[in-house]
This record gives sequence, structure tokens and C-alpha cells, in this order.
Amino acid sequence: MLNKEEILLFLGELISVGVQHTVLPERLFFYYGVLIKVDENALTLRTNDGFKIVPIEQVLDIHTDNWRK
Repeated sequence: MLNKEEILLFLGELISVGVQHTVLPERLFFYYGVLIKVDENALTLRTNDGFKIVPIEQVLDIHTDNWRK
């Protein structure tokens, strides 16, 4: 799990957020979008389909995703 300060470094960036996959537990499931908000408990991504709120405790990986621009 990452902490809020580590996630704040990506604010305003196009990112990939990896969480535990529900069907294949040995793999990560990724959400893609622009990080627009980080609070104490969750982060908010602006995606192509709207918004996705991901609890910080579920975030296992985060990285920039500039090739999708």
C-alpha cells in the first residue's frame, strides 16, 4: 500500500493505478486516468467514462501512463 504523500506526487498526471484483481488474485487490475484529487482515504481519477474513486488502502501500484496521451 502507498501513502498519501507518495500519491500526491502524481497529482494532475495521467496515471495507472493497480489494485488487487478480484478474479485472478495473483494479478493486478489497473484503472487509467488523470489524478484529480487525493484525500485522507481515497484518490479520484478522471477517466474516459467519468470518474473513479479508489480507496488508498487498495492501491498496490501507481505509475505515470504518458503513452496513452
